[in-house]
Amino acid sequence: RQRAALEGLTVTDEAARLLVELTGEDTATLMGEVRKAALAGGPDNRNVGVRDVGAIVGEHRLSELFDLPRAVEKRDVAGALRTLDRLLATEDALLLLAVLVRNVRTAWTAVAARRRGRSVDEIARALRLPPGVIATLTSAERPDTHFARQIRRCWETEHRLKSSGEPRAEMAALVADLCAER
Repeated sequence: RQRAALEGLTVTDEAARLLVELTGEDTATLMGEVRKAALAGGPDNRNVGVRDVGAIVGEHRLSELFDLPRAVEKRDVAGALRTLDRLLATEDALLLLAVLVRNVRTAWTAVAARRRGRSVDEIARALRLPPGVIATLTSAERPDTHFARQIRRCWETEHRLKSSGEPRAEMAALVADLCAER
């Protein structure tokens, strides 16, 4: 808040807490988000409230959440682990696990639908996803056993997380396994 004040910006207590919660404690990142949040209120806005922060940071947060399954789908282990590390600074491991499970289930559903002869556009409409995403998910034929193994691995991770497993280690092992599996 003090750095923002030096630039003539006023940040409410609630907005400051939300910014730290959503973006972490890195001063440079926080100031960048404060500036964007101020602009969200209009070109002459100098006061940043919770609504301004939500308008900017929420969008960024959602984008980051989807970067993880994208990297896993590409089998980019290094990129997925970097993304996971960033996300674990602000997100609960079980939320990230849910995002990964959803991605596996969506891919399984899309591949099964393609096997049954449905078009990419039909599947995209049914799953409410862009056709490009469906095309990527269905570009490689994978047997049901592949997806079943991935779901089973996610369940094992969930059990470990709920049984006092170390979230960072459990999630990193899962992400590496999902990237390696084909």
